[in-house]
Amino acid sequence: MCGIFGLVGRASTQDTYQALRSLQHRGPDGNGTWRDDSLGVVLGHTRLAVIDRSDHGAQPMASRSGRFVIAFNGEIYNHRSVRRDLETTGPMCWRGHSDTETLVSAIEHFGINGALSRLVGMFAFAVWDRFDRALWLARDRIGEKPLYFSNDEGSFVFASEPKAILRLEDKSSRSACPSAVRAYLRYGYVPAPLSIYSGIRKLEPGSFLCFRPERQIEPQVQKFWSLEAAVAAGQAEPFEGDIEEAAQHLDGLISSSVADQGVADVPVGVLLSGGIDSTLIASTMARSGGPPTVSLTIGWEDQDFDESTQARAIAGFLGTQHVSERVSASDALQIVPTLSEIFDEPFADPSQIPTIVVSRLARRHVTVCLTGDGADELFGGYNRHVWVNALAAWPRSARALAAAGLRGFAQRQWRPAFEAVVQCTPRGLRPRSARDKTTKLCRLLAADDSPAAYLSLVSMGVPLASPSLGPGSDGSEALGRLFLEIGQTPLEASLAIDSLTYLPDDVLCKVDRSAMSVSLETRAPYLDHRIVEFAWTLPAAFRVRGLQSKRVLRKVLTKHVPSKLWDRPKTGFGVPIDAWLRGPLRNWAEDLLTVQSLRRQDWLDESTVRQCLREHMTGAADWGRELWTALMFEQWRARWSS
Repeated sequence: MCGIFGLVGRASTQDTYQALRSLQHRGPDGNGTWRDDSLGVVLGHTRLAVIDRSDHGAQPMASRSGRFVIAFNGEIYNHRSVRRDLETTGPMCWRGHSDTETLVSAIEHFGINGALSRLVGMFAFAVWDRFDRALWLARDRIGEKPLYFSNDEGSFVFASEPKAILRLEDKSSRSACPSAVRAYLRYGYVPAPLSIYSGIRKLEPGSFLCFRPERQIEPQVQKFWSLEAAVAAGQAEPFEGDIEEAAQHLDGLISSSVADQGVADVPVGVLLSGGIDSTLIASTMARSGGPPTVSLTIGWEDQDFDESTQARAIAGFLGTQHVSERVSASDALQIVPTLSEIFDEPFADPSQIPTIVVSRLARRHVTVCLTGDGADELFGGYNRHVWVNALAAWPRSARALAAAGLRGFAQRQWRPAFEAVVQCTPRGLRPRSARDKTTKLCRLLAADDSPAAYLSLVSMGVPLASPSLGPGSDGSEALGRLFLEIGQTPLEASLAIDSLTYLPDDVLCKVDRSAMSVSLETRAPYLDHRIVEFAWTLPAAFRVRGLQSKRVLRKVLTKHVPSKLWDRPKTGFGVPIDAWLRGPLRNWAEDLLTVQSLRRQDWLDESTVRQCLREHMTGAADWGRELWTALMFEQWRARWSS
């Protein structure tokens, strides 16, 4: 795992040094640059040495002929089989055993398209073709590794994070993109291909582009793999066996993926939350033989958010070398002032805090960690998947009537009723925010159709965008249309859209920035594209039926770990942000969201934000999600936009 940077245009040595220095956290083990001053081409790389830690793995790296030069971030898990394919084309004189050397050799022998079609892995890379005078950029199929680029007046710049590009730009280039702001204020993240910066774009997952400086034209982005095609192919040729047979086949795919992703020349561990997804990954690692698996988890003082006891019990059953650390609110809150530096776009998923905390713990023990990311989107793990699936059969009139009744009850009687229920409910089963869930359920029931229902579940409870932003799209219309076009059921449509948007732009962005802020490499075995493609052959009922989610994944895990250790309601990787904003974060929040600061900008609606702040602080409502979105935007604006 590394940081990459480059440009085609003119830049001083000092500019290049500053850009690379801003990515040093992604690769503390070394850095390098390659230049072609005749065309103003620079490739830069900061290295986290994981495979072939010798100088033979250093980058940027030239191909054997010298025609291609690559700066690569990620891991190619099947690079040894790609090497065998290359060796059938003729004698190969390998300098080392790095996957970077395999990749640049594959590009030289098979071309960009031929190489990309053979790769299994996570990656973002740039390749300069010295013969054709062309720069190629590519990003992995699911979007695990980030890649940003800017093309302004003939100067093309790319980097793993926007901060490196901003080092070369003047202040005017930091202006926010109105469409990106609208989308962020609705969903809490900026969806690709937008970035928050008007002049910077994200390369979308499964895509590549070619920039030829001598032609001075806008590079065209092309797809080498698409989730939409995987969905269509899976539904055209569905899995014909029963759920037990599907679980057996899936078990084999996961075992193969974990084996491939467990290869490294540095210590490897697993992030173990105690839920289904990470438990299955840890179980698979533990059964693979070799030294004991290192499992890592954090615990919270707030018992409603603490999963460390379950994780410890699972680790004991699996026989892992378990590392656990209890974290206080004050420990976690020390991270808040650093968030705008780690995420150089506004990012409003509060689970970024525990992700950073557990990454810091993990980095003290290992260099690489496997995670359970992606399983929720593939196999139906979120509450919204259950709700959308369950309510699809309700007539609209019945849903509207239920919404009206629930809304009236929620306004008058929810507090005493809910508190009575909570006291009779085991701590691990208690919902964390009744008002938030009740409000979401009301919006869900009142939605006109399934696309509107889904959008209600992934959107903020109130519009936060200022009227001064004017008319424009936040992407909801396009998502609504896609919902009707992709998948054969509302459940499948919601899974597909989550995989296209929320997974790469929220979950994977969060994990990449959090882990790489402490030079930790994370790998997600569920996101092997062969598992993704298999998942889309499965009937919807294999994933969600009634109130049970991830049915086929549960079948796999039951074979290896007793269900009593992991079968409990999904809690997610959260923090008590509602309580923190009323308590230890109150002064910070009120200082950022003053009337004066809100009036100095044209993005947030002052009256809405201030009303949410008042109601939240008095306990009249829970607006933690909306306030966190506004706060992360203001923190970003103060650091990067001014």
